[in-house]
Amino acid sequence: MCIIAYGCANSHKNVTGNNKQEMADSTICNMWSDSLVVIDESIAGLRIYYPSTSVVGWEFANEPDTTRELLCFVCAASYTGKSIYHNKTVGTIKHSDIAGRHISDGILYEGYECDNNTGGFVSYGYNVREDGKLWDILDRDTYMEACEKDPLPHSAFSQELLIYKGKRKSFIRPDRPEYYRALCRIGENLCVIDGTHKHLLVSFVDLLISAGVTDALYLDMGDWKYSWMRKYPVDDERCKAEIIYEKPQGRGYYGSNWLVFQYVN
Repeated sequence: MCIIAYGCANSHKNVTGNNKQEMADSTICNMWSDSLVVIDESIAGLRIYYPSTSVVGWEFANEPDTTRELLCFVCAASYTGKSIYHNKTVGTIKHSDIAGRHISDGILYEGYECDNNTGGFVSYGYNVREDGKLWDILDRDTYMEACEKDPLPHSAFSQELLIYKGKRKSFIRPDRPEYYRALCRIGENLCVIDGTHKHLLVSFVDLLISAGVTDALYLDMGDWKYSWMRKYPVDDERCKAEIIYEKPQGRGYYGSNWLVFQYVN
């Protein structure tokens, strides 16, 4: 398991009302006092999840169980190689089954080469950098450099970059109607965004841009739709896991790696 630090980046700001993005960020932070996951459905076709969290992690092999009461959001992260579908048990999953370089607990692992992986997500854990960043979404070259620096990031995974620094990226994957999901930056906040129905990828990215996304990393490991959240903390009688998408039916299911948001009780 890999745990990395993250928090409400705008809670210290004095919002004047002159900056629309600052106001939106402040509103999200205030709403976290009532719910562990703020859900924004103001953009038709999108569902935006803002987990209220102090740590976010990347976990390998074992699917995070819904009984883990300090987790508030779980979804798939990196591509998984086809070889994994010939295996019959989770215990046979290897780091070489994960697309691209990835880091867990400060240890670098080499996955299989994947041309689709044009970017990546990194976290610096509790060691805040001089520029104040706890995490970042990077293009391929910068991501590879981050995976070679000493010290290494606390965790990292690579994926297909959809938007970078406010600009749409060229897509390698086919542009066909699918249910898409992405890890995104909106203002100072990290969020997960689902398409509410099938979109062409270009249309999904158009919607992300209209929602104010400046960086977006695709999320998919094959059976990507399985995900869950917990909207209320362990000391609340409403504390229970809510399945967002059920596991696929009628064929094998081999979860391999996960993006995990955890809150501090």
